Formats: sequence, C-alpha cells, structure tokens
Amino acid sequence: MFTVIGLFKRRPGMTMDQFKNHYENVHAELGAKCLANIVSYKRRYLYPVPYPLDGTIVEPEYDVITEMTFPDRATAEACYAALAKGDMNKLLSDDEENLFDKPKNRLVYVEDHSSVL
Repeated sequence: MFTVIGLFKRRPGMTMDQFKNHYENVHAELGAKCLANIVSYKRRYLYPVPYPLDGTIVEPEYDVITEMTFPDRATAEACYAALAKGDMNKLLSDDEENLFDKPKNRLVYVEDHSSVL
C-alpha cells in the first residue's frame, strides 16, 4: 500500500463546523469521484485540548489530516497526473478556494515501519 497524507488548514474566517460540513458534504464528494483506484479516503479532524500541565489551549497548525491510500505508488502517481490535467481539476481547485488556507496545504507520503511489542 502507498499512503499520501494531506495536512490542511481551513480558510480564515471559517468556523470548524463550517469547515467540516463543507469538506464532508462538498469537497470529499468531489474528491471521491476523481481519486481513481483508491483503497481508502479518510479525514481526521483536529480539535485542541488543554495541555495537561498548565491548561493552555493552542490552535493547531492544521484542522484536518486527510489520508489517501492507494494499492501502490504508481497508481497514486497516475491518479494525480490524471487529476492535474482532467476536468475535475478546476472543480477541485475552485472548491479549495472556498475551503482551505491554500498556502498552508501540505502533501506527504508515508513510509510505515512497525515494531514488534
């Protein structure tokens, strides 16, 4: 498996509830239509909690961790290449303007290692 992680921050002025509602009901639906041959597509929303030693609450740098798992790297790269030149590109890009603080967007791939406990 090959996993790509997206770290995204909501656009300024948008509440977390507005962000989550739009992502789940608009953007994720668009994404699901264009992510060919994907194994899984998860969104993990981040909510700050008080730091246990002093109670300080700090706004996280990102509001959601998006996880896209493909069968292999070649499939992921082919999917993204098709997306970059396909009809869905403009739809997704335009919607990202409504949703994300785009300069803060980050994509990385994950290399997993496990320990026997």
